[in-house]
Amino acid sequence: MKAMVLAAGLGTRLKPITFELPKPMVPVLDRPVMAHILGLLERQGFDEVVANLHYYPDTIRGYFGDRIEYRYEEELLGTAGGVRGVRDFFGEDPVLVISGDALTDIDLNALLERHRSAGGIGTLTVKKVEDTREYGVVIHDADGRISGLQ
Repeated sequence: MKAMVLAAGLGTRLKPITFELPKPMVPVLDRPVMAHILGLLERQGFDEVVANLHYYPDTIRGYFGDRIEYRYEEELLGTAGGVRGVRDFFGEDPVLVISGDALTDIDLNALLERHRSAGGIGTLTVKKVEDTREYGVVIHDADGRISGLQ
């Protein structure tokens, strides 16, 4: 299966750590956060991974080498633009997109199964938080179908 790691952002909320280090390379325990993400993907059968790069791209390439593919963004394209930029990598396969700083232990295969059984065009994982000011709100019905974003 194929996946994309979003790794092009500037990491402005983590400054000063990210003055000289891309956010996916910020260490968590014994390795960069992105290494934890790639481990999760590999353990769950995602054997082809692409990452979009922009900010300090050689730091990420130097650490992961040929383990994944890379697409450099001359200008930041945003989440949707980054995914669009690698559409040829996915072809007709389902697309799993995960943030380069998403520390999670989610069962990605269960997520994929839920996506297929729901019959929607996309599936978004969300987490309930008390203070939504930094994250926004996903409005959905009792079945989980999204009707809006705030």
